[in-house]
Amino acid sequence: MRFPFAFLPMGFLQYVQSKIALKRLSRYLELSELTEYVMPTSPPALGSDSDDGAALVIDDDDDKKSDPAIVLDGGSFSWVDPDATPVVPKPQKPKRMSRKERRASIKAELEKQKQHEGESKSGGMNSHPSNASLNRAESLASLGVSIRTAESEEENTREARIALRNIACSIERGSLVAVVGSVGSGKSSFLSAVLGEMESINGAKVYMPLKDGEEHNEGRMSYCSQSPWVVNDTLRGNILFGRPYLKERYDDVVEACALLDDLAVLPAGDKTEIGERGINLSGGQKARIALARAMYSEETQLMLLDDPLSAVDAHVGEHLFKNAITGKISSGTTRVLVTHHVHFLPRCDKVIMLEKGEVKHTGSYHELVARGVDFAGAVEVSKKERDGEVGDEDKEKQDDSGEADKSEKSIDATKAEGEKLKTAGEKLVKDEEQMEGAVEGSMYTHYAKAGGVFAFISVFIIQAVGRGSE
Repeated sequence: MRFPFAFLPMGFLQYVQSKIALKRLSRYLELSELTEYVMPTSPPALGSDSDDGAALVIDDDDDKKSDPAIVLDGGSFSWVDPDATPVVPKPQKPKRMSRKERRASIKAELEKQKQHEGESKSGGMNSHPSNASLNRAESLASLGVSIRTAESEEENTREARIALRNIACSIERGSLVAVVGSVGSGKSSFLSAVLGEMESINGAKVYMPLKDGEEHNEGRMSYCSQSPWVVNDTLRGNILFGRPYLKERYDDVVEACALLDDLAVLPAGDKTEIGERGINLSGGQKARIALARAMYSEETQLMLLDDPLSAVDAHVGEHLFKNAITGKISSGTTRVLVTHHVHFLPRCDKVIMLEKGEVKHTGSYHELVARGVDFAGAVEVSKKERDGEVGDEDKEKQDDSGEADKSEKSIDATKAEGEKLKTAGEKLVKDEEQMEGAVEGSMYTHYAKAGGVFAFISVFIIQAVGRGSE
């Protein structure tokens, strides 16, 4: 009997854990399947451009043949399928009321019955109840008060779940398209819809036509998320991410993403180990590493960049936009850039403005400004930026000559320290040490002093008495 009772607590623990795990698995398996709506084919037909968002092509010239890379034909998308059967949780058992609560509930029930009887007696001389309710609804409607029904509530809930509505646009191959809008307008959801990570409403499709003779390849798309993330690996490993190391391409990407200064500061350069969640990196460094990861592959034909410039300084953002996003390493690729920096919009080919999940305006920056589209002071900002850039260039030329002499002296002084830190920074997480052999007697003495000599001796005495009584 001793053996079953010894394993009884362990059995109860395993039962509780398995029951919780099965509930989680059942709720996951009962969810609806995510349908594939991203098609590597050409759309059925292409329309003409207009400003109301009902167009399929963004301002295409008549004499130029359209070569779209992404086409959305008036589709709506949601994070949760509004037509799917919801997973109903198991109803909870009603809580048992105390004697005092039961008396209060009975008293409330009697008061409701008396009030209902009084209303029925006084309402006998009035008109029919349905007419009374109709008159009440009309009076409330005249006052501007709407009466919500169960059907209207369900329809409102379904509409609230839809993140993007009637998205109709086309992005030309090899162009740079900026997606702008206020917070919560659906910019990140727009990129997620292109990636195929949302629920398609009423069979909406996203078309990505292939070039002539090109085969469908999953690696032709790169995505840089709004919240950059890194793994516990070296800095080079976070950029390569399992891909082969090409020195020339790697050096170009590191230089374009403004990582050369960071590599000079890090103890072991690009072989420095990065901690979990990038604990030894700043937010700007993580953002630039994530951007370099998206830029590294030469097979990439479509880049989806979700506001990679928000975590860096103004001069670093200018460097990234000039050398990485519009530089030679991304030439020929289709780039969709979500940004809040309006002074970059004049250098983009097209601009898509979202508002409350819908395409409000499309076209080039100068066309939208001519139409009177408000970019929150983008015209003034771009003028100030152009004037400021000219002044900054003159200051940089004057400062470069003085800083060159200082940098030569500092390089020689820090070269010796850099060699020492290089070997130390390659390994951030130390290997766990393990001793071999028998336990030393000093360890027993240490534990006896820490827990009390009397308690330590009493344990052995009790064990001896228990064995002897058996």
